Amino acid sequence: MESPVERTRPLKLSLSNLLKGVAMLKRVQIAIVALALLVASSVPAFGQTGPGVIPRKKTSLPGTCKRDRGDEVIIPSGASAGHWRCSADNTWTKLTDAVATTKGDLIAYGSTPARLPVGVNGQILGADSTQTSGLGWSGPLTLGLLPLFTPANSSLKSLYASNLGSGNVDLYTVPAGKRLILLNAVWSNPTGGSLSASLQVKISSTYTRVGNVIAAASNAYNTTGSLLYTYEAGEVVALNTTGAGLNFWAKAILVDDTVPWKSVKSFAPTTGDNVVYTVPAGKHAIVHHANLHFGLITDGMIQYFNESGSTVTAIEYIIPSGGTKGATSQFFSTTVASSVTSSVGKEIPGVLEPGDQVVVNLSASASVWMWLTVTEY
Repeated sequence: MESPVERTRPLKLSLSNLLKGVAMLKRVQIAIVALALLVASSVPAFGQTGPGVIPRKKTSLPGTCKRDRGDEVIIPSGASAGHWRCSADNTWTKLTDAVATTKGDLIAYGSTPARLPVGVNGQILGADSTQTSGLGWSGPLTLGLLPLFTPANSSLKSLYASNLGSGNVDLYTVPAGKRLILLNAVWSNPTGGSLSASLQVKISSTYTRVGNVIAAASNAYNTTGSLLYTYEAGEVVALNTTGAGLNFWAKAILVDDTVPWKSVKSFAPTTGDNVVYTVPAGKHAIVHHANLHFGLITDGMIQYFNESGSTVTAIEYIIPSGGTKGATSQFFSTTVASSVTSSVGKEIPGVLEPGDQVVVNLSASASVWMWLTVTEY
């Protein structure tokens, strides 16, 4: 027969387990409530931000704020436009007016944060001490035709004319907003007699030779470059011939006038000092060779023409920004003979800095002209 103790033990064990379960359930309920409170405390109110949350956009500035909530708003436009954050005294503090408005905009810091507008396609962002933010957009530094000349800003151009008349013959007028880089030209002579020709540029009504005088024998052809002269908008590509009947072909690159490549000309110099070129503020420059060499060192030179009938002395100076002409800035002295072909100075070395000048002193200037071709970046 079972004892009373043995019969009641299972009942005591069940009650103990029940009490333990109730206690565990209470602990779970407390944990759930605590987690809910934690989540609720981390969610920002509408128009405010908490840790790790992007500032909310608003159309106007809320009247009050709380620093301990991390209140922060951005107002895109209007009198209160800007980026606002709640300060320690629970008042709004404007961080900056620099609200990005366009795809690609950046925020840059000079003395205060400011919007840096997006550049144009192909430009590179770099340090620029002349800008308030210390940054600026510029064209890409390049040592070749690409990406300086790209399909977006340039196109190939073919020039052709047949049975030309004698004297100065207009061939092509550069359109507005463009520049033309004439790479080379060829003329053939089917006339049966010997003829000569030279490339010209017509500016207003004045023709100036920008190529050597080249002979083309009967039933033969000859070729010449333009010595890298770059025609500006409105200028006319022309050919001067000693007789009628030549056929003409040329290849060129037609570029936007925003491309940082140009010829700097001094077609009416004076006797004495001539400032041929000054590097613009915020720019650097490379002087290019007539044969399209693109080296950074000892490559570019000044092209001289002299039809005066007498020899002319040209002394070149490379004057640093703020400097003066003298023995310390003298670069090269050359004798420019009177000839139907051009003369050149020495290759101008390195990279010219902002404000640097190229100055040429001429012993005589009648029937003398010159230019150089540069890339500015």
